[in-house]
Amino acid sequence: MDGADDFLHRARLATLVLIPVILIVVGVWQQFHPPPPISRSLANGVYRNACCGSVILKDGTMYFDEGSVKYRLFEIKNKLYAEPDVEVHVLDAKKVIAVRDRHNLYIGFLRPAHRAKNMSGLYDARTEPPGKLTLFGYMQNTEYEFARVIAEPR
Repeated sequence: MDGADDFLHRARLATLVLIPVILIVVGVWQQFHPPPPISRSLANGVYRNACCGSVILKDGTMYFDEGSVKYRLFEIKNKLYAEPDVEVHVLDAKKVIAVRDRHNLYIGFLRPAHRAKNMSGLYDARTEPPGKLTLFGYMQNTEYEFARVIAEPR
């Protein structure tokens, strides 16, 4: 029995040492190897709002009647956002504009209501295209939702 007791003691000791080491290695790996950037084409599409017209997102550029702006996609707590080069707003509940002297407002995306959750039960903002985007009114606190009507603009 001495050999069996010695083996169990060593196995317990090894387990107590290996589990923290493995957790530390995984934590360090995740810290220095962040997930790959979100594809610029994930949000591609035509988005419409009844009062404000349409915006087109195509490979990192947002097009609207008054011009266009570049943006990058990112994810925070499984929510997709776009950071445009300059702020993009809705003016007088009529049209989308770029405000070139300001730069601190993100564009929020919402997942499609009809989209089922993935196998793990969570929405994956890094891989599942959004169903809507939200812009704010210029000099007001009104949100304007633009629904995605066409997945891939030409």
